[in-house]
Amino acid sequence: MSRQEAAEQYAIALKAGQKCRKECLIQGKYPYPQVLDEIFDESMAAGRVELGTINIPTEHIVGTKTGGRQNAFAANFMPLLGEETEFAHKWISLCETNLSDEGIRDPIRCCEYMGRFYVQEGNKRVSVLKSFGAPSIPAVVTRIIPAWSQEHEVRLCCYGHIHGKGCAAAFNGWRGGTEYKLVSADWVDFTPVKIIE
Repeated sequence: MSRQEAAEQYAIALKAGQKCRKECLIQGKYPYPQVLDEIFDESMAAGRVELGTINIPTEHIVGTKTGGRQNAFAANFMPLLGEETEFAHKWISLCETNLSDEGIRDPIRCCEYMGRFYVQEGNKRVSVLKSFGAPSIPAVVTRIIPAWSQEHEVRLCCYGHIHGKGCAAAFNGWRGGTEYKLVSADWVDFTPVKIIE
């Protein structure tokens, strides 16, 4: 891949990032990758397990470990910084490497918490590979094991994305101290469901 082709890929990714950011803002969603350090406190961990280098699904990479580079990316990890920035030049260089015979070989480093991955090192590699639709990315993963707590007990689980004939087979009721409610719009006849008193 030539430098020009890599720059064109950056322009495409930049537009995708701007579009994602705009859509998130319109929908009232956070427009940047989640930051693990902002949603997780060390007191919430029972321990850590080093999983080594594994391939992780790109769709499960949802954020960064720290907030340092967070605003450089949209929630979909596409870039948000202009094409003349140092960030863009580094992204374009990575893009050239990705499509050369050499490819991007170094795994990223990330933490896995509750089935989601937060990048510690390699945000631009994630961005480049996601821009090409890579299904997975090699990563050195540290799993954070959440501490058990009675205080964080789930008492109510509202769920959807089951429609039509599937609704009849869905579970509604109590199990293990948790109440389950199917709230798919067609199941509840498009009527809001009260979930708290």
